[in-house]
Amino acid sequence: MVGNFIYIDVFLCNQLTDEQVKLRVRSNEEYDQAYEKYDELLTKDDCWLMVRAPYVKCACNRLVECGGFTNTCDCGRDYNFSGTELANRSLWGE
Repeated sequence: MVGNFIYIDVFLCNQLTDEQVKLRVRSNEEYDQAYEKYDELLTKDDCWLMVRAPYVKCACNRLVECGGFTNTCDCGRDYNFSGTELANRSLWGE
């Protein structure tokens, strides 16, 4: 696991050439390696961008991408951007 996440899909994208590298990161060590790869690419060409798509496993066993502020599983449970399950929306008071 990487923090609260089951895995993180890391996309390294060159904004000029559309070249892409996709890495599936499942541990903190692999996350560090992804950053090393990103740094290596940046030294060659500063047009690279890193995009992360972290996933948590919901209590219903579905995977939920936590890329936004609030992330909702198909079963209705909500998660924040760091993968923590939120209280039921009826308790939000908004």
